[in-house]
Amino acid sequence: MDIGSGIGSSAAERPTIVVGVDGSPAARAALGYALDDAARRIAQVRVVCVFEEPDYWAVAYGMSAPAPLQEVTVGLEKAAQQVVEEVRADDLRRDAVPVHVLVLTGSPAKVLLEQSRDTELLVLGHRGRGGFASAMLGSVGLQCVLHGAGPVTIVRPEK
Repeated sequence: MDIGSGIGSSAAERPTIVVGVDGSPAARAALGYALDDAARRIAQVRVVCVFEEPDYWAVAYGMSAPAPLQEVTVGLEKAAQQVVEEVRADDLRRDAVPVHVLVLTGSPAKVLLEQSRDTELLVLGHRGRGGFASAMLGSVGLQCVLHGAGPVTIVRPEK
């Protein structure tokens, strides 16, 4: 879903920055970075939320069935749009950036790499856990850094 029309050239003519958003503080920081960079570059932002389809084996063992995919997708899209609006509220320059929210199923790293192919930049949050663990990059971030076709920026949340 598109959020905001932007100012100046049409969104189709603008370069694209992809940002992975999962609702975490690190993802919020990554979204803020992506919006600021897009405002500077006169680019658009593609917000990508990825979830893996639930396994249905649990139903065979008497566990409750997962929510229908469409229900999950709609819920995640609304949540992502809310995050975009909240992060935009921090800086008025961010309102001029066209934003498109996509909710997709699959392996997060694989989907993010596919979505960022032929774009200016992929932005992801860093999930530091303090001490030595904070020096380690998460599995999705690591896969994207190692296999990205273009630049990848990892953003640490403010403390």
